[in-house]
Amino acid sequence: MNKKEFVALVKQYSNDNKFSSFHKEDHPAYLKLLAAGIDIMPMLLEKLQASIGHDKGDTIDNDNDPHLLIHLISRITNAECWEKFPGKYAGQLDKLRTFLIKWGKTKGYTKQAQ
Repeated sequence: MNKKEFVALVKQYSNDNKFSSFHKEDHPAYLKLLAAGIDIMPMLLEKLQASIGHDKGDTIDNDNDPHLLIHLISRITNAECWEKFPGKYAGQLDKLRTFLIKWGKTKGYTKQAQ
């Protein structure tokens, strides 16, 4: 999957599900992203990094849902990404995002993640 297709699928899913409080795992864009597997991990982490600062209060970037990205990273890694995550931070978007970006860097998925 190339970056242009990846970005379009994230945007499609994010826009189609912006009013949903759960992940629609049968959505065509979700299924295509999931099927791409580990190969899209660098792009997932890059988009997750790009989502920082775009969610304030009750608003989220409608073209880049960080919850989708987090969910896909978890599914693609069979939750291995959470092995060392402190449970006391569960549900805290900023902590989840920061943890995954650092995790991705230690795994070599991205050199840009801080």
